[in-house]
Amino acid sequence: MKNTQTAEDLLTMAEAADRLKTTRTTLYRWLRDEKIVGMKTGRQWRFQRSEVERFLKGNAPQIDLPSDPSEFLAALENEVPAKFERGENPMQDAFQLMVQVAVEKSADSFHLACCQTGTEVEKTTWLRFRVSGDLVLGPQLDNRLLAPLVKYWKQAAACDPRETSLPQDGLILVEHDHTTLSLTASFLPSLLGESLTVRVQDRSLSHPRLENREISETDRRRIREALVQRSRVVIVSGLSSTEKYGLLATCLNEIAGPSVKLMTVAHPAWGSVPWATHLRLRSLGSHPNYATAIGTILRSDPDVIAFAKLGEAETVSAAQDAALSGALVIAGAEFEGAVPTLKSLLKLADSPTVFSPLIELIVSQRQVRCLCKMCSAQTKVDDRFYQEITALAQTGGLDPAELKRNFRHAVGCHACGQSGYRGRKILTETLRVTSKILRLLGQEDVQDDDLVQVAVADGMVSHNARVLELVCRGDCSVDEAAKLVRA
Repeated sequence: MKNTQTAEDLLTMAEAADRLKTTRTTLYRWLRDEKIVGMKTGRQWRFQRSEVERFLKGNAPQIDLPSDPSEFLAALENEVPAKFERGENPMQDAFQLMVQVAVEKSADSFHLACCQTGTEVEKTTWLRFRVSGDLVLGPQLDNRLLAPLVKYWKQAAACDPRETSLPQDGLILVEHDHTTLSLTASFLPSLLGESLTVRVQDRSLSHPRLENREISETDRRRIREALVQRSRVVIVSGLSSTEKYGLLATCLNEIAGPSVKLMTVAHPAWGSVPWATHLRLRSLGSHPNYATAIGTILRSDPDVIAFAKLGEAETVSAAQDAALSGALVIAGAEFEGAVPTLKSLLKLADSPTVFSPLIELIVSQRQVRCLCKMCSAQTKVDDRFYQEITALAQTGGLDPAELKRNFRHAVGCHACGQSGYRGRKILTETLRVTSKILRLLGQEDVQDDDLVQVAVADGMVSHNARVLELVCRGDCSVDEAAKLVRA
């Protein structure tokens, strides 16, 4: 949507540089980095006066739009209770409304991508929100607006708007309703255009202290004991939806300070960790990876090294070398369950007998959907079923005497979007690699259940037991637990 400009609306290169109180060289660099927008008339650059004033105010440059975004904006406005005052920049309005709708829906994240919705050849672009673990369909967007909207988000996230063939990640902080939201934006190229994924966190809650997290006192104590070790490895494991990076950031905040040299391979969620030095993977050359990053960091004499994913043989080997050199290694891993995490990592290790004693603690997280408190209803279970549940919970490390008998089921109402569920709880289990665990790992025929039994005897409470505890309290339905509990 281009407007016709008069001569009075346009500034020459010299006039723009003078208005911005900068040099022509710097202005050329801003043009190249797309921090400001200009236009070529013949061989000369011209600048819209409104764009120069927008730049002086610190606002992002206006993006020319190939289609009218009014329908998309109106659909977003229908999702927010208060009247939204539109500004001069439609992409900025879309940005603000997308965040407001996510907050209104209590969404963990939202997703914008072009896709084919069935057997039709025609492709469409949709905005979707992840609420209580499920993706909920939002407004449709004109396909032609996807690229300029993604470009605006890239500028806001301090990413390169010109780079469209490589993944990028960035962090955006916005003020909303007297709180600061942390938006972790991920841009991913696809066959149908770039996709945008934004994770939403209240910054005041994103990295709480360990004492404020909903974990047992035993697990909290174990984590703290592990974080003061050196020449050891601490692993925070879980699938991508389990917010393991939030717990990992909490661990880093727990030990960060002027007396600890903490170095991370930067993850957007860790940007606020104090006293930390963040290393970007893309700064390591043409073939960056975590193993190379760890080797680079070791030359800087770190006390603690943290990175997001321990999932390749080369990375496991590098983590082993770092621990043997005296550093505490804190790493994320994408496995479900503490015992499966341990066994999977040892399969990747060149020398399992060397690597396994270095593992101090494995913290595994899992998320479970909670029943909506507004509409869930009481339900009865027979004594036999209750006895089976308590026996299974006892096997996982819980005292049956502490289990309640308040069973409830999902109903559905306006507050939960008729799903019957609202919000999620994070469940944690902690596995210490003790001498008994090490002896079992040395046996070729060791089974997962054998390792779990030893870990439970050492004080671990399994994910299964935690889920059943929620069922007995009425926070989780039997149907939901049946999807999660491993018999």
